[in-house]
Amino acid sequence: MNTALFRGVSFLSKCFTASGYFWLYTLKGLIVYGVLPAACMLTAVLADLKQEGDADVALASKGYYRKYQGVQSSSLVLSLIFVCLFSGLYWFSYHEGGNSLFFLIIVLYLLGLTLVITVYLTHFIVFGEMQLKQALAFSFVYCIKKWQYSLLLLASISSLYLISRDNLIVCIFILPFLLALSSRWILEKARLPLQAPFS
Repeated sequence: MNTALFRGVSFLSKCFTASGYFWLYTLKGLIVYGVLPAACMLTAVLADLKQEGDADVALASKGYYRKYQGVQSSSLVLSLIFVCLFSGLYWFSYHEGGNSLFFLIIVLYLLGLTLVITVYLTHFIVFGEMQLKQALAFSFVYCIKKWQYSLLLLASISSLYLISRDNLIVCIFILPFLLALSSRWILEKARLPLQAPFS
């Protein structure tokens, strides 16, 4: 019993550490360039921890961040899309007009779609080891094809955001690894193909 408890505590502490490295590498990439490589790094490190609990988080984080630095340009594009959508969300939330509710719904839909596609993209890059273009194409197709799992992902992201938005410590150390673990669990249930057909 004590061994199982120790393993659980050790796993959780390594997850907290991996979340810390996620923020560190996100900041190292000046946020806009670092979000996607850091998300891929966190997903890969947590997969290693799940398979072999004694993985060195610091060493693995550094190695995986270097491995996924090639997706920095996509990270910039995704970050700009998020900034534009959040700006539109803010604008249409406070703007008084006849069509503002219609545009607010469209912006919310696009924001949710972009979030879910980003999660799929991370999954295909890490576990499918696909090239960026293939991973993006697969992400878009399966985001719509597996819409039930996409809705489940969106519900997971929303609930984790609501839980952590009033607590900075939870947001920094718990939110990243919980989001990565729940996303992986949902996408494993979706049974996504991890091999690109033309590779």
